[in-house]
Amino acid sequence: MKFLVIINVLVLMLIINKLKVEKYLKRIISCYLVFSFGIIFISMGNPFDLYEVSNTAYILWIINVNLVSLITILFISFYTKKTENNYEGIIKEIQNSKIIVWTQIILMLLLSYYSIRYSKAASEVSDPSSVRMLFYTNFFSSGIEYWLYNYIVVTTFRCTTIIACILFIEKKIKHPIVIIGIINIILNMTIGYGRMSIYEVALYLIVAYFININRKPLKINLKKIFLVTVIVLLMFCLGIIPTAIRMNIELTDFKKIYEEVIDEQAKQLVIYFTGGFRAFDKFLESGFNGINNFQLGRATFGGIDGLMGMAFSILGKQYITINSMIGRITQENIIIGKDSVFNAFYTCMMNFYLDFGYAGAIIGPVIHSIFLICSYINFKNKKTLVSEILFIYVMMNAFSSIYRWNYQAESTTVTCLVLIGLNIICRRKKDENIMDSKYNFSLSSKTIKNR
Repeated sequence: MKFLVIINVLVLMLIINKLKVEKYLKRIISCYLVFSFGIIFISMGNPFDLYEVSNTAYILWIINVNLVSLITILFISFYTKKTENNYEGIIKEIQNSKIIVWTQIILMLLLSYYSIRYSKAASEVSDPSSVRMLFYTNFFSSGIEYWLYNYIVVTTFRCTTIIACILFIEKKIKHPIVIIGIINIILNMTIGYGRMSIYEVALYLIVAYFININRKPLKINLKKIFLVTVIVLLMFCLGIIPTAIRMNIELTDFKKIYEEVIDEQAKQLVIYFTGGFRAFDKFLESGFNGINNFQLGRATFGGIDGLMGMAFSILGKQYITINSMIGRITQENIIIGKDSVFNAFYTCMMNFYLDFGYAGAIIGPVIHSIFLICSYINFKNKKTLVSEILFIYVMMNAFSSIYRWNYQAESTTVTCLVLIGLNIICRRKKDENIMDSKYNFSLSSKTIKNR
């Protein structure tokens, strides 16, 4: 099976190299393949005494990755419409925007407030291992506050973080947007003590970097290797902070952090990305009690289903969402290896299989490819800041699909809907400006003729 994985990724990358698509898309899809098959390859080694995964689970996953990459890249290779490269205009738009800076400042104040609140609440929890779950239980005072935080604050954080990453790649490190953006990332980590925001930031940087060097050859030198190494080490060190807090180890106790936290961090990192295969395998074996495997799109579009549930609850109607049905099951710990438990992350294939059975291995990747294709074409045609944010965000979700399907979450759906809405508004304004320019030019021409 390992040999099959290696051959498969090499053939796919050879196909991608031969197709006529923009360099940055080739590089991003190649990274997606290396990352996905690399995780599968590591998982097959059963590190940290993890249990074996059935060949069925791996084959379904290989089909998924193959179809997502091939459908996306083949369709786009036929989309040959040439567009003007206006990437420099996006950077100027960011640098000159006071709205973005003020948005980040307001966001920083909100995140600071929630960070202090969470720190105070966490100090009152007797069991350090329960600190993380505090965010999902009784941290928010009401359902409205929960919605406001997850739909408005989180969406704003995602968008401004992507903008900060774009400027960082452009070497505008001293710009207020980048400085405040880094502060907001750290503050966000202290609310819930999660580490996935670091992983997402890394993906934002990778996608933004490939877009930035689209028309340049990919050069690897000692300076770049050093810079990447420093960034990776900084992110790893940031990831240590939540781990140390959960293990009830003082951040100033460097000896304990070196002896205990670093090993635990490495173990958790591997389990984070490979545990999902074992959770999915268990799901294939026994399913979810009382839930049939033909939800026909509700799990794949779980975010929309959740928003419908919220709308019905406001109207006083009862609607049981798919997330509430499967959430109580996936939150329960399952044993995935010797001294290893896991929950929540069942990979995107769980959603596809829950909706369409084995046919989900084809239907799911087709749906996912449509997301990628539409976001790419939108960015290629418009080359606006909003279209770039949307493209980077959708690509990040593609990488994340190996451990969870982000579109199952209402907050992800809200972020996408907000970006799509802003995209439409920007497009209309652009069209109006073009029409005004043509109208003014027409009037000017008539005046000259009359004279």
